[in-house]
Amino acid sequence: MKEIKILQILKSFSAEERTLFREFANSDFFRKNRKYNELLDSLEKYIEKGSLSDLKSRGKFQETIFRVNSLKNQTLRNRLNELTKLGEKFIMFRELDKDGDLRALLFLRGLKDRKLIKLFETEFNKIPDITNYRKFKSHIISDILWLDILVQKENRNFQAMFSNYNKQIEYIYTYFLEMLFDSAKEYEIERMYNVNLTADIFESVISNLNAKKLMHFVEGNNNPAYRRLIINYYLYKSFSDINDTASFEKLQKIFYDNINDIEDFEKNSIMTDLISLYFYKINRGETEYLKDVFKLYKLKLKLGLYDELRYIRYPSSAFRDYIVVGIRLKQFAWVEDFIKKYSPEVPEEIREEETCMGYARLYFSKKEYLKSLEMLNKLETSNYLYILDASNNKLRVFYELLNFEEAFLEIDRIKHYIKNNPRKIASSVKKYNMEFLDKYNKLLRLRLSPDRRELGFFHKNVRESATLVTKNWFIEKIGELQ
Repeated sequence: MKEIKILQILKSFSAEERTLFREFANSDFFRKNRKYNELLDSLEKYIEKGSLSDLKSRGKFQETIFRVNSLKNQTLRNRLNELTKLGEKFIMFRELDKDGDLRALLFLRGLKDRKLIKLFETEFNKIPDITNYRKFKSHIISDILWLDILVQKENRNFQAMFSNYNKQIEYIYTYFLEMLFDSAKEYEIERMYNVNLTADIFESVISNLNAKKLMHFVEGNNNPAYRRLIINYYLYKSFSDINDTASFEKLQKIFYDNINDIEDFEKNSIMTDLISLYFYKINRGETEYLKDVFKLYKLKLKLGLYDELRYIRYPSSAFRDYIVVGIRLKQFAWVEDFIKKYSPEVPEEIREEETCMGYARLYFSKKEYLKSLEMLNKLETSNYLYILDASNNKLRVFYELLNFEEAFLEIDRIKHYIKNNPRKIASSVKKYNMEFLDKYNKLLRLRLSPDRRELGFFHKNVRESATLVTKNWFIEKIGELQ
């Protein structure tokens, strides 16, 4: 059953917010001479017992709350509705506290509506340069600029009105183009991953826009206010055609040339997109881009832009990506330091499995096979990607330790796991794991029954694969058999 709204709102509050909400709800500004402390006490006690889904019905909730309050049923229902409305207002006020631009817009709108023109102009001029090129554009800023145009019109200051109108037009069109190319980029990302899209109007706008001519003008203007527009355009171009190296190189140059003038939020967003592009190229076999990813990872850590480590991202986490890239570049000391320093940033729910897998990969790469196996045996997870990763690591450990019987048992076990979980495992993950198992099984049999001619064919097959996981390890093991 759907949970009652006021309970959902109260559950979302921190301990500090619950205290503030009591003061907010009991303020005479909202409900004179009406106090909600007793009702809030009973609601909070109810929340402590668990969610509404643990109980049988809404009636059970009402019975529980009514029992500890002295009001009549209908009156109590009215109070709950009032408290819900106050909860909604409290959330709005909290959000308003975070948004200085929105506060400025609402205040200026109020001054204009009250015909306080001189005060409006004073307050408008107090606002820092809202069209500063470092600042993210928004409809709120556009609305503030439009309010000033209306005020100048009412004040019959037509010279200022037309001047400000030109600024507002410049601002809103630049903002529109920034959003257009950002949306185009997202569209291309989804298309890249075979998401079925229907965006007829969008496609019509993009196809009929002479973007090349437009960007020639924009870039020739040399105005820092256009920087975000230019970056968004080249991000879109890079995602729309992964072979467009000219646009990709230009994107990287613009980013690194202007990195000190880009705010952290935007900087992090651009780096995330760049990393996605690098990984797409790496997955196509262009492994030289691993160094670029590693460069960005180190930069993100240096700048403190690693919030992605704090989020659960299924099936794999960003923490895993940092480790895998570091190991592939043989930056073992860096990886070990990264695990020690940043594993506390990983959500507690997945911290143990992330740490175990991280050390298992690291120890294997350092040829400390028994340590790697120890970590893999400690791993407890229901995440299919980690189950498969752990199995692949185990198989390579068994090969190195000459535990061939264990290896054959593990191959059989993991093949059954893949077969029994067709809906859980992504098709791309299934494909590259089955390729790994097929190649591993072949390697194992050649290790036990060497055949020089067959080994030559196998070596060629491995080298030509663009998708084989741990390809370099296979080539190394084949070399040992030749």
